[in-house]
Amino acid sequence: MSQLPIFSFQSYSEQETEAFAIQIGRLLRVGDIVALVGDLGAGKSVTARAIIRFLCEDDAMEVPSPTFTLVQEYQTDKMNIWHSDLYRIEESDEIYELGFEEALDHAALLVEWPDRLPAEFQEDCLVFTLKNDPKDKSRHISLYGNQQWQKRLEKRK
Repeated sequence: MSQLPIFSFQSYSEQETEAFAIQIGRLLRVGDIVALVGDLGAGKSVTARAIIRFLCEDDAMEVPSPTFTLVQEYQTDKMNIWHSDLYRIEESDEIYELGFEEALDHAALLVEWPDRLPAEFQEDCLVFTLKNDPKDKSRHISLYGNQQWQKRLEKRK
């Protein structure tokens, strides 16, 4: 996956994580892939939910985990959002059967367990890593991406 560490942040609450996720949601464009990386319970779904609710302009929207459906699609005024959980994918070739290539023509993708993506999808991802710190119950967030992502992140807020 991507490349250069471009931002780090320590979140001390779910609300701080959600607020940061919304900043990322503001930057999304059709064709973007945000790779959500972290152990079970690290906040990948919290992050995806915050982005989806922000883009759908509905803070109370039900956003179920796509663990069993593999993909949930949401339509917004700006673009479609695909939220996928690839935990159950065994071979990266299965991604093509889900229609990821076609989705990039009209959607941004939020992908949990992105290590199952074929390499061609990983090249230009924004990698959003989350790691819980059990000592103070905080969450360390790091972003990795190419220079285009770095420029977009510098303009956030």
